[in-house]
Amino acid sequence: MLNYVPERIYEVLKDEPRFNELTEIITDRFSKVGTLLDVVMFDTNAKADKEIYNYYVNTLTELVNEKCPEYALQLHVTLMQSDKDELLGYYDDRKKYDEETTMYLLSYLINCSYDDYTFPQFQKTYVETYESTPVEIRNNFSDYIHLKYINSKVERYAMYEAPRDATFIIKVVDLLKRLYENFKTIVHEPNILKYCFIEILDHSLTNAFKFVNNDKLIYDAVQQLEIPEEFEDGDFKGTSINELGILDKKFELAVAARKWVDAIHKYNDVLDWIKLALLHPEKLYRTLIIYDKVMAPNFCAILRRYLRLSDEFFNRAGERQIDINPQDKEFILKPDYEGLEVSNLETTLSFNRLTKHMDDWFTNNGISLYAFRAWYYNIYKNGLSEAYVQLSEDEPKDNKWFYSINSRIRCGTSL
Repeated sequence: MLNYVPERIYEVLKDEPRFNELTEIITDRFSKVGTLLDVVMFDTNAKADKEIYNYYVNTLTELVNEKCPEYALQLHVTLMQSDKDELLGYYDDRKKYDEETTMYLLSYLINCSYDDYTFPQFQKTYVETYESTPVEIRNNFSDYIHLKYINSKVERYAMYEAPRDATFIIKVVDLLKRLYENFKTIVHEPNILKYCFIEILDHSLTNAFKFVNNDKLIYDAVQQLEIPEEFEDGDFKGTSINELGILDKKFELAVAARKWVDAIHKYNDVLDWIKLALLHPEKLYRTLIIYDKVMAPNFCAILRRYLRLSDEFFNRAGERQIDINPQDKEFILKPDYEGLEVSNLETTLSFNRLTKHMDDWFTNNGISLYAFRAWYYNIYKNGLSEAYVQLSEDEPKDNKWFYSINSRIRCGTSL
């Protein structure tokens, strides 16, 4: 990723003219992006410009070798997309490196282990290594290392220790709050820590889906969940993908629990958030690449759900639509992304997983979505009684579930 230089390298190089020139090259290039697709493809397009990309990589590598050669491996891992075998080789030789480089290697091993689902073992090693490091050393780690620890600690608790009942999400968030309080005096950038809190909260809702086999329990628990007020003033409020992710999970939960009134409110909350975020494209685009993040692809994957809903389900005249650049809409609704690489392999795989999740959701919830649509147009919009709205399970010629009104037959169950 070209938007991130490890913090301790930055501290050494930040006053170097050649480093500032590189920063200006990337900043100028990013200032020219005009669509979400431009942001999604920013790293890929920059790498395709061989002259600029090679100059950037070679100059930065020369500077690190001159000014802080002890950090050379950290830069190599950041820039060169080391595969898992290469990372494991470096980790096996970790005694050659200092504690922070070892933690950095582990963080990248976590990143590249989601697709084969071996990330839990690296998270375990990460947490144990961090906690066994003397306090006087670990307190001087870069923010990146601390934030990865918080994320790994919470995710491991969610996977292996949190109760699989209505208290799951509350217990996980309680741990996250305690860690936030502990690290407020350790992490240097308070807004990044706030961003991390919202990011992990978003991930925790995803884990609730995975580990609690009762959507109603999760739905009820989420209604009690409150985000502390101090997170309302973060620099990234209104454009953080994780804010959108939390709203998206709440909508998905409401549909799963068949709470249609809440579902339509959550649907409108999502559309409101997207509308406001798209009104500030420069801030949105920069938030999507904040710190070490490359979140534009997954942002598009979430938009895919709502573009499909507004196109396929809530599509009558006068209904709300997402006002988005036609080029972006075409990209977001592509039938498949075979052969597409965005930023790096891990980002590409994450994007593919989330896009598949969105499409699988439509496939697996067809009956519920048509029930939701029937309730919306017949009861919510037209004021008909639920007792006189009947879902038909006949299959019409277009092979989709449809709804019908039967004023003479009472529905046996509520929608």
